[in-house]
Amino acid sequence: MSDELELRLASFRDLHKIESKGSLSLMIVLTRLMKEGTPPFTYEEFQTQKQGQVRGLGKSAVQKVLSDYGIEKVLAQEGGRTSRGNMERMTSYVDFVNGLDKDGLLDCNFVEKWWVERVKVFLLAKPMKVSADSSKSLRCIVDDILTAAYQRQSTQLGSTVAGAVLQHLVGAKLVLALPDYNIKHHGYSVSDEQTDRKGDFLVRDSAIHVTTTPGEALMDRCLTNLNQGFQPIIITRSKGMEAARVHAEAKGLANRVDVVEIGQFIATNIYEWMSFKSDKRSVEIRRLLDTYNQIIDSVETDPGLKLVLS
Repeated sequence: MSDELELRLASFRDLHKIESKGSLSLMIVLTRLMKEGTPPFTYEEFQTQKQGQVRGLGKSAVQKVLSDYGIEKVLAQEGGRTSRGNMERMTSYVDFVNGLDKDGLLDCNFVEKWWVERVKVFLLAKPMKVSADSSKSLRCIVDDILTAAYQRQSTQLGSTVAGAVLQHLVGAKLVLALPDYNIKHHGYSVSDEQTDRKGDFLVRDSAIHVTTTPGEALMDRCLTNLNQGFQPIIITRSKGMEAARVHAEAKGLANRVDVVEIGQFIATNIYEWMSFKSDKRSVEIRRLLDTYNQIIDSVETDPGLKLVLS
C-alpha cells in the first residue's frame, strides 16, 4: 500500500506545486488536523468561522509537528500565511485525502511522515550559484544573481525568492559600506506595516525601500517618509525604474524621491572597495556574498536563498 500511497502523494505535490515553505506548512498542519479527525472530511472543518483562513495555520502549529520529528529549524516565520492559493490547495487536499480513504489507502501517520521528509529536503536546498566571470561587468553579475533568483522562484509557486535576494543584497552592501552603523535586517516576509518600519532599512535620515515592483502604495509610504523628515530612496531592478518614476510623478514626488538601479547601487561600492584594481575584484565580490549569506542565516529560514560562487 505504501508504494501506491507514495505515488499518489508525489502526484498531488507535483500537480499543485507543493514546493514552497508556505505550501509545505499548509500540508503539515492539515495532515496533523486530519490525524485527529475522522474521514470523510469537509472543507468547513479546516476553515475559520469567517471561512477566509485555514484553521490553525501558523508558525507554532507547524513547528509543533516538526519538533515531533526532531526538526527544530524554523520552516516559515509566517507559518504558511493563508492566501487564495493556499485556500485552493486546502480544498484540493481535502478531496485528495477523501479519495485516498475511499480507495482504502489512507494512512495519516504515513502521510504526515512523507510531508515531513519533503520539509527536510526543502531545508537542505542547495544555494544558488553565481559566476564572477571577469569578462562581465559588475552590474551584469548583479543581473545574473537576480536572474538566478527568478529562475529559482519559478520552480516554487507562490515564493518570493527574487524580492528576498534583492533586499538582502542591499542589506549586505549597507553592512560593508557602513561598518560603524548598526544595520537592522528583517526577514523578507515581515512587512514594514507589521513592524511600523519606515522602510526596509532606516539609515540615519534615509528610509530605503527595496522592491522588484514599485507601485502606488510604495509612493504613499515615501510621502509619509517625507512628511516625517526622512529622505526616501527606492532601490529596484532595471525593469522597475520606469514604473517607479511614473508612480512618483503621479504622486507629485518626481523631484523628491531618489530611484536607484540595484546593479549600479552595488557595483559603485565594489569598485571603491577594490580601489579600482581588477585583482581585488573577486575578493570583494566574495566578501559581499559572505555577508549576504550571514544575513540569510540570521533572518531567513530557506537555505536555498544563499549564494555561492561557481
